Amino acid sequence: MNFRVEPLSVFIQKKDISYDFEPFLFNIPEHLSLQNCNDCYVFWGEKKNKIHLLFNLFIKDECGLSPYQMAFGGIEGSKNLHYKDILEFIEFFLSFCKQTPLHNLKITFYPFSYHAQINYITSQILLLQGFEISKSELTHFINISSTNFEEILHLSEKRKLKKCIQAGFTFEKLEKFDIDNVYGFIKDCRIRRNHPISMSLETFRKTVVQFKDKYFVFVVKHNEQIIALTVAIVINQDILYNFYPADHAGYLVYSPIVMLMQGLYKFCQENQFRLLDLGISTENSNPNLGLIRFKENLGSQSCLKLSFYKTFN
Repeated sequence: MNFRVEPLSVFIQKKDISYDFEPFLFNIPEHLSLQNCNDCYVFWGEKKNKIHLLFNLFIKDECGLSPYQMAFGGIEGSKNLHYKDILEFIEFFLSFCKQTPLHNLKITFYPFSYHAQINYITSQILLLQGFEISKSELTHFINISSTNFEEILHLSEKRKLKKCIQAGFTFEKLEKFDIDNVYGFIKDCRIRRNHPISMSLETFRKTVVQFKDKYFVFVVKHNEQIIALTVAIVINQDILYNFYPADHAGYLVYSPIVMLMQGLYKFCQENQFRLLDLGISTENSNPNLGLIRFKENLGSQSCLKLSFYKTFN
């Protein structure tokens, strides 16, 4: 396998690029260009004119970051990669980091549920290369099957869903929406729950406009009033990421998020997604026990999402 590296500004102009796999949305060059850091490099492993391995590296103040702003970066690639290929690829970009030179490097990976095989191998190699685990987050996900959503729910969540149905609430995917209003709804909810919002309105607006076929807005309504909402992101053809769920303060007694999840699950079934990512359930590695219990009651499973850190001499 041949390994190459180019600045993002050069890589993004290549018209003859083809992949042996479908890259995650956050790692494609068009999405990387939204991360507000001009010093970015794309590393790839190429075989038979196709990319089999991919890694992005942002440089800020002589520090390496993957990603710079989004939920994850990391190494991804084809399904049937050999250990030797991944090892040599990691050695290739670490050599670049030392020659640049960088003071340190931080890599935040996607959850193990996305691509466990590559995640296992890269984690083991990075630890051998002197990396430390700087953050260990717990994430939850639902495997999509032909089973009805109601059958995987805990009894308590079934009651909440029934309450929403009896109240006449409805689920809907919004085809047209005001981006500022959607952002305002999410921001109000996160302020109420004392959670920061990771994207500015300007960045959120720019991202949704540029990737309108990948960023969807789903809502639960009482008549015409939105009482729960989420922004869901198409990571690739297999994975839908429940990115920004939010609810209305006046309807908490109904727990309309359960109906929202029912709608997302059905959407995944209808569109052949294999996995619904519910996001992290920890904050700086500390568990949110109430959130973990809620996600478990939705029939989800858990896995790790790791960040690695290395200081160069």
